[in-house]
Amino acid sequence: MDDVLSLEVLNNLSSELTKFWDLLPVISGFIGFCFCIAALFLAAKSETMYRGGGKGAAVLTFLCGLGLLNARFFLGAMSESIFSSSNLDIGYNASDGYEGIHSAYITFAVRAIMFTGFLAFLRAWWLLRQTTMDSRQIGPAVTHFIGGTACVNFPTVMRLLGDSAGGQIGAIINQVM
Repeated sequence: MDDVLSLEVLNNLSSELTKFWDLLPVISGFIGFCFCIAALFLAAKSETMYRGGGKGAAVLTFLCGLGLLNARFFLGAMSESIFSSSNLDIGYNASDGYEGIHSAYITFAVRAIMFTGFLAFLRAWWLLRQTTMDSRQIGPAVTHFIGGTACVNFPTVMRLLGDSAGGQIGAIINQVM
């Protein structure tokens, strides 16, 4: 009875993540549009000096707004550059080797990692914008860019690790993915 309930809950959560996956580019586009508007106000107020201000802050805010407006494109470009694949579909399903609750666990875990990766990629743009106020934010921003891209391409990363490891470890990873 518990396995049936757990299977139903995990399948429902996986399908809800798929719906939110389609909503994330809309949310990032809205935030990017707000950044672009804020950049115009920053450029108008650039004559008054304040911490983290000036024309540099306005330009960087505008560029980050454009990045958020086109987040799916930039994520696809980074995926193509690093992994030679730009599959940004969250419709992952576990391999045929697993059935029932095990397949649901693997599918949910991979989809949750991919969803979190897209959020990390969006956070990278936010951190990049904050570098005008604190230059130490550039390291975390780059880390979020790379980590988010790796998480969105999690099945590809795992297959790459399995092929690199080889042997029994590679066989297990390829069976799961």
